[in-house]
Amino acid sequence: MESVAEGVYRLGSRWVNWYVVDDDGELTVVDTGYPGYFGELPEGLASIGRRIVDVQAILITHAHADHVGSAARVREESRARVLAHTADADVVRAGTPDPPPGFFANAWKPRFARYLVHAGTNGARSISGVETVETFGDGDALDVPGRPRVLHTPGHTPGHVALHLEDTGVLFSGDALVTLDTVSGRRGPRAIRWNDDPEQAQASYERLRALDVPLVLTGHGEPWRR
Repeated sequence: MESVAEGVYRLGSRWVNWYVVDDDGELTVVDTGYPGYFGELPEGLASIGRRIVDVQAILITHAHADHVGSAARVREESRARVLAHTADADVVRAGTPDPPPGFFANAWKPRFARYLVHAGTNGARSISGVETVETFGDGDALDVPGRPRVLHTPGHTPGHVALHLEDTGVLFSGDALVTLDTVSGRRGPRAIRWNDDPEQAQASYERLRALDVPLVLTGHGEPWRR
């Protein structure tokens, strides 16, 4: 587990990121990777003197397999609350989300084929639903460790959100702004290439680009420091 800001840690792989916010020993998990990523969490928490029972909340930026994959397991082990935007909550409850439009169009390209193998071996095709999901909306300040504020950034999914830790200036951008194109390998801030509504997604990307924040933590790629 990598420290990326004071009280903020990154987990995941070279393909997918998820995060932990430590607020005086009470924890919020932001996204949950694929099901196969779960084991990173107890091991990583132990390295900073925390346990999975310290997790108070699980926040989902959007309902895709690489972001909700371990949510049911983390909730089962921690008894934490699970929260998602109103427009994506039903998908989190149901499990096994559909991929975005056009997701498999580049499956023949070697780099992306490796990513698809990675996703499959980490459980992407079978995501457990979360029976109880609380909902939030744009502008809400969430009563969870870190107290992030919600920025509704639709387009990638209808209920996609970014989460802003206003006290520290950290922004979790989910997939509205990423710094890695998993098909080409290109790096740097960009809108992700697959979206339910491309026009909305571009507007959401521009909204995040315009924010005055020192650190953006993305769903895919390295942190972006302004």
